[in-house]
Amino acid sequence: MIKKVFSKLGSSPSNLWREGEQHIDQQSSDVDIQVSAVTEKLGELLAREVLFVHPRLRREIRWATNDLHDYLRRFRDAAHKHKSVIPNFEAKVLHHGHLVEDITDTFLIRRELLMQRRNGLIAKSIRPLIRLSSFWSQDFLINEMKAVRLSFTTFWKKSLHELDSLVGHGDGEGDTDTLKAETYRHNYLFNNASKDVVGLEKLEEDIVVKMFRDNELDRGFRVISIVGIAGSGKTTLASIVYNRRDVGENFQVRAWIRVSTGYNVRDLLIDMWRQIAGRNGAKISTEKDYYDLRKELDTLLRTNRYLVVIDGVWSPHFWDEVGHAFPDTESGSRILLTTCDSEIARRASAWNNRNGDIFQLHRLNDELMWALFLKEMRWDESQMNDLELAFLKNNVLRKCDGSPLAVIKLCRSVSTRTARYQQSLRLIVEQVSSGEDRSSNVSYRLTLSYQNLPPRIRPCYLYMGLFPRAFEIPIRRLFRLWIAEGLVKPDFQSSDKTPEDLAEDYFKELVDRNMIEVTKRKSDGRPKTCRIPGILYDVFSAKAMDLGLFFVHRCSEYTSVTQPKFNVRRLAEYFDIKNYPSSSVYNQHLRSYISFNTRRRDTPAHEVGIFLDKLTAKRGFGLLRVLDLEGVYKPTLTESLGKLLQLRYVGLRWTFLDSLTDAVGDLMYLETLDVKHTNITTLPTSIWKAKNLRHLYMNEVHFDMSIQKRPSESLTNLQTLWGLSIDNRSLVVNWLSKLMGLRKLGLTCHSSRVQAIADWISKLTDLQSLKLRSIDEFGQPSHLKLANLTLHHKLSDLYLLGVLPKAVDEALQLPPNLKILTFSGSQLGEDSIRLLGKLPQLNILRLYGRSFSGRQISCLDGYFPELLVMKLWMLDELEEWKVEKGAMPRLGEVEIRGCRNLKNVEGLEHITTLNDLTLTNMPEDFVQSVKASMSKDLSITVNEWKFPCLQG
Repeated sequence: MIKKVFSKLGSSPSNLWREGEQHIDQQSSDVDIQVSAVTEKLGELLAREVLFVHPRLRREIRWATNDLHDYLRRFRDAAHKHKSVIPNFEAKVLHHGHLVEDITDTFLIRRELLMQRRNGLIAKSIRPLIRLSSFWSQDFLINEMKAVRLSFTTFWKKSLHELDSLVGHGDGEGDTDTLKAETYRHNYLFNNASKDVVGLEKLEEDIVVKMFRDNELDRGFRVISIVGIAGSGKTTLASIVYNRRDVGENFQVRAWIRVSTGYNVRDLLIDMWRQIAGRNGAKISTEKDYYDLRKELDTLLRTNRYLVVIDGVWSPHFWDEVGHAFPDTESGSRILLTTCDSEIARRASAWNNRNGDIFQLHRLNDELMWALFLKEMRWDESQMNDLELAFLKNNVLRKCDGSPLAVIKLCRSVSTRTARYQQSLRLIVEQVSSGEDRSSNVSYRLTLSYQNLPPRIRPCYLYMGLFPRAFEIPIRRLFRLWIAEGLVKPDFQSSDKTPEDLAEDYFKELVDRNMIEVTKRKSDGRPKTCRIPGILYDVFSAKAMDLGLFFVHRCSEYTSVTQPKFNVRRLAEYFDIKNYPSSSVYNQHLRSYISFNTRRRDTPAHEVGIFLDKLTAKRGFGLLRVLDLEGVYKPTLTESLGKLLQLRYVGLRWTFLDSLTDAVGDLMYLETLDVKHTNITTLPTSIWKAKNLRHLYMNEVHFDMSIQKRPSESLTNLQTLWGLSIDNRSLVVNWLSKLMGLRKLGLTCHSSRVQAIADWISKLTDLQSLKLRSIDEFGQPSHLKLANLTLHHKLSDLYLLGVLPKAVDEALQLPPNLKILTFSGSQLGEDSIRLLGKLPQLNILRLYGRSFSGRQISCLDGYFPELLVMKLWMLDELEEWKVEKGAMPRLGEVEIRGCRNLKNVEGLEHITTLNDLTLTNMPEDFVQSVKASMSKDLSITVNEWKFPCLQG
């Protein structure tokens, strides 16, 4: 039927998708990407509907999918030809695209409501009237779209007229000249900074060591890469190394090549040839082609030990194009490369099967940042009074956010104008109190990093700008929001991947390119939270706002200056929502409401319910896709929640809500429901209607299984089921057998249900994380059965709470790729250590309260080859821990807590990788014995807590 529908449209769903996709390439602007997303969505929405499409509607759809892109292209061509621009032209095009999306969404929701009413009607005589009503709705849609088209055509003609009037009045400067000028300004500024920039000394010495790396033993060609975000000091560090006397004496010839965005490989080779051979008066013909140049360079470099710095590589294909120009002569030659992209560094370092070195530049910490500022200003803290010191320090650190270039730029902008302290102080105060200079060379360099991102990742990156500055974003929350917003979609190259897999790919790409930084990691090293570095945030959050990607509510009143330029589609609430305007431009087009107003913890947020009522008052429904109230204290959620039919994401984590409205079951497209860390103990029965739910986070929640007839597809798309509680009377076990696609599972069950649960888990071969707790009627750990998990190759994190059978020591059949393993109350015997020690990828082993019942833990040679962390908590029977040489060769962290009978630890002193040992609530004689046996360089932390943290 869908094919029939699209034959009437003159296009198939895949063709409509391709029509949007064909407009996107690496050079696409953000508006191209956004408009393409709108047209893709239009095709997808229509593909889901069985419509008898009116011919006039077909024409309007063709306009929506083609003409917006065509107008963009034609206008850009005209603007480029005349070197003039119309302010906000692209944003206005996007605005019209969003109007088309609004009209379509409204039509489809109304039609869905109509279908629901029709399904409730019994009298067949009434159904023709429903069909007639559907045709009337199409006619209404046609008229609405026609009005948008006429509005846009008028705007287009007006813009062309404005463009014609600007011909001859432009600045006459092309983009290329501007880019070159900015490049040289940036390089001059950084290369002429202090040659001993604060915080780079250790890296400088490490790089020089690699430069000279025993040329007698290792004379092979090597690439050394410096990786970091724009403004992190890569160029300065490379310059310091390049200009050192000992480096100059070690290499016979040297060259410094700067790579611009529109680089030409032939021009780069000419530049390098001139720096090397031109010093001796040699000349080269500019008519030589690429291959002749490569041949001459090869001859020149092959007879010398050379050092070439390649500064500012942006393209992932650069090294494939240029790498062949550097011969490997076994003379100890080196390439020093700077880039923002870790993948470029990895490619270059692996060139010719040689193992190069990669040095990562991180943000400077506050202490080093302040030291660099004082050094560049030639100031001393004693010159300032307490008020000046506090103000300057806080604001300089905030504005520059770990970027050496930002500090140097700030200082040079002042020191070049005045040498007097008081005048300099006044100018610095003005600088740090003002907003970011969008025309600065810092912004320019950051923009280059952004433009080099794959087009489909750019909207995901800009979206992160709605989070507050320096906000640590949970990775879990970010991925779910990206997907709910429709920013992550499989394409033809990744059609076999789920949106969750793609979101992870996008995230890794952004981390590799140093566009975001991981701020916290989980115990196994996986990222837990992230943020956009402040210097990037200041540029791209503002850029996203200008595009109308989102609007930040941060004040109580709005003026003509502070009000949004276009209809608000995504709202980030920093200020109380009760002060948010109620006019249609602010709320009738809203797709997302994300609140960061978490300041008050004593008063329920009743105004949230009032606001949601406003969203649905005019139409009877709302267009909201995302409702994220994480951390908002007890927001009021009324039945109007059920009128937000487009909702994909409902985030209520840490809201401390006591109950959830039944209206949640009316959300037919709901994909994520997060009620973790709330007081909700039972979900409404209406949850069974949420057929599209993929991620369900709870807090020991019971399912009401009282309904005898549940939809056959109830919750069967779940990938995450976390926080489910199953008592001895629950019927939910029968339903669980239908959930075969789970990746993350966390549940607590009564011991009487353990066998059925174990049998079901043995079939969940897609599991990546499992937490299983068995308790008795008093809530205490009870008997736990574990089925064979050797086929669970994807399972890397396993947490078991409950008493395992004694025979499990010999028959423990664990997943082969486990990285994190936690036992609590398991009462494992001594033989279990032999089995655990042979897990080849285990990084973290945690034996919590009563998880081990033996007197001795013996780690033999070869045991635990990849173990990084070992935790022994409250093991009352344990008396001795022996570690043979060759065991645990990578162990870095050990924590022993509350093991009161542990008398002896033998062999731990042989582990050279151990750098952190924590002893909590351990006898004093044991502590002294351990201290005496360990190296003095080892960090040993001793804690004595009156109320130890009990695990389990």
